[in-house]
Amino acid sequence: MENITQEQINEIVKNTQLIPVYSTNIQAIGYNEQQQILRVLFKGGGNYIYFNVEPNIYEQIKTSQSKGKTLNECVVRHKDKYKYLKIN
Repeated sequence: MENITQEQINEIVKNTQLIPVYSTNIQAIGYNEQQQILRVLFKGGGNYIYFNVEPNIYEQIKTSQSKGKTLNECVVRHKDKYKYLKIN
């Protein structure tokens, strides 16, 4: 997102609690239902926030056998719908 400030990113990170998950490529995920923001921490070190992600999509990812595959199919492939930002 081009108009988001570092202060807003810091708030999102602070208000999105991560939970560890069993996955070959995802270390942890978190979700802020009020803002509909999904945060994903990858084992390779990537840390991303995805915007406008519906609660049911988060639940699908969280409960899926293959979290990476579900994330890819439900969110990543839909870049026009779910804007994202790589954060530090």
